[in-house]
Amino acid sequence: MTLNMNQLTKLLASLEQQKVTLNIRGLLYNKVDKTPKNTYIFTHSDSLDRLEAQLSFLDKLFQDDRLFDPSSKNVRNNSYQSNINFIGRLASKSKINIVTNSAITTIQTKHKLSIEEATEMEALLCQMRPMNFRTSKQLSNYIVQHKLGNKYPTISGIARMTNGYDEWNFDGGFPPEIYKIICRELQLSNQGTNSWIVGFSSFGSMK
Repeated sequence: MTLNMNQLTKLLASLEQQKVTLNIRGLLYNKVDKTPKNTYIFTHSDSLDRLEAQLSFLDKLFQDDRLFDPSSKNVRNNSYQSNINFIGRLASKSKINIVTNSAITTIQTKHKLSIEEATEMEALLCQMRPMNFRTSKQLSNYIVQHKLGNKYPTISGIARMTNGYDEWNFDGGFPPEIYKIICRELQLSNQGTNSWIVGFSSFGSMK
């Protein structure tokens, strides 16, 4: 067994024990089952995404870095400062861009954000672009699962949702204006939900 294959089988074993969540071709999966025909079926408890693949195909994805454990990417995030000279840096095996002054300024000017909001927004966009999420729900799930609220305490938090009949709290949500910016910048769909936000409390305000 090659070194890569050995690492892959260990990763799949961790997923079977639900110790990790895997990113496979931009989608997240937290469950895997092996079928009698020796294929693997990947699913996620909070989405309808499903993938069935043979080990040889998974090995190719693993070697191409299209199958990985996001929590092991050694992401580093510096907290923001109330100064435009702040430069936040995020690194993830050369897959995540560096947050620069000019990028923060561009986001701030483009969307009329505060410096705190712009710094967090650019940091979030840089960290999330390599994930290739397709829906805002996938992004929110990732933020909650990996406890990223402390990294983005100004723009993320608990959203109060309603469908016109019931109300509930949604951890890892965003206020409407921030939500629109994220969806536009990451080209995310809203997954066809019939609910909408009626209130929001940032993680920072709850400390």
